[in-house]
Amino acid sequence: MLGGSSRLELDYINNEILVPEGGKVLVFDRTANGDVAPKRILNGAGRGGGVAVDTVHDLLILGSGGTNEKPGAIQIFERAASGDTPPLRVIGGPQSGIIRALQMQVYPPTGYIAVTQPGETGDFDPGGTYVGFWHISDNGDVPPRHKLSGPQSTLIKPRGVALIPRSKEVVVADMSLNSVLIYYFPEIF
Repeated sequence: MLGGSSRLELDYINNEILVPEGGKVLVFDRTANGDVAPKRILNGAGRGGGVAVDTVHDLLILGSGGTNEKPGAIQIFERAASGDTPPLRVIGGPQSGIIRALQMQVYPPTGYIAVTQPGETGDFDPGGTYVGFWHISDNGDVPPRHKLSGPQSTLIKPRGVALIPRSKEVVVADMSLNSVLIYYFPEIF
């Protein structure tokens, strides 16, 4: 059922690989090999976004891509959700600033979700891009609790994000800068 996904999440605690694919999340056993069927499929998960697992709170967090006309969102599900299960919470709307919830990471001890907002597809310097930080308890049209953006961040088109808790750093890959930037960001740790 895999056909071109560019993202995945490894859940080492539950021994699973989660792959967003065409509006679904395919969940495979981490030790599977070859042409195997997913052990679980979550439908209606949006398209083109990231995926993260919070094993402490047993949550599956999904981003969806979008456009200025139809913005994306962050959906929060029970980790083992499958079929047509609705999300527990959805973060999105004009105040959220979410156009495309592309790549994401969650830091379970504090419940923060880091999400890249690279702007519209195909725009090299879209403006208004950022890395936003929401909490797993957020719901509705809420702005990020924290943000890496503007001139002080030097970000142009953030595409990837990673967290380094030990040093309280956020690592951001920027497509337009062709660079990796590291920020000291203790607020989320």
